[in-house]
Amino acid sequence: MADDSKGAKRDRAESRFKKAQTTDQEAKGLIEAERAAVRKKTERLKNLRLAQEADAGKAEIDKKPAVPKKRKPKPRA
Repeated sequence: MADDSKGAKRDRAESRFKKAQTTDQEAKGLIEAERAAVRKKTERLKNLRLAQEADAGKAEIDKKPAVPKKRKPKPRA
């Protein structure tokens, strides 16, 4: 009977270990998926920022130089 209880304890321990391993692997998979999503979002935002900066630079080049307006003389009293 002593061998039977040792075997049962071992089986339970192995079961717990396998369950813990599976949980760890699932957690690692979730973490990696989250990292990939963050990388994708960061890349998209970076591309948007670069495009916006490029458009802003183009707009500055396309602008004509500002010419000061001539002032109307104030009427003297």
